Amino acid sequence: MPEVSCDLSDRLFIVNVILHELWNMLKDLEDGPPFLCPKCGRTYSHKCNLTRHLRLECGVGPRFQCAWCKKRFKHRHHLRDHQRIHLYSNCTFELRN
Repeated sequence: MPEVSCDLSDRLFIVNVILHELWNMLKDLEDGPPFLCPKCGRTYSHKCNLTRHLRLECGVGPRFQCAWCKKRFKHRHHLRDHQRIHLYSNCTFELRN
């Protein structure tokens, strides 16, 4: 069993393995995300997310354009959400009693 020392005294405590793993995870969170974007300063906890950010987002203009109003978006799903405005704006609903 791992031992942990007390910050306020010289006593040692035996710690449950699960609690020890949780303690290590919390210490890692205190250190902050380890992957920093050199262009904009955003931080990421995983290298793959930083790589995606550099390739698709940081310093890259919007790539997806609306066919109706020419508004541009960085993400395809934002364009799809926006296009619903155009698709359903001409719909009229009748209230029937």
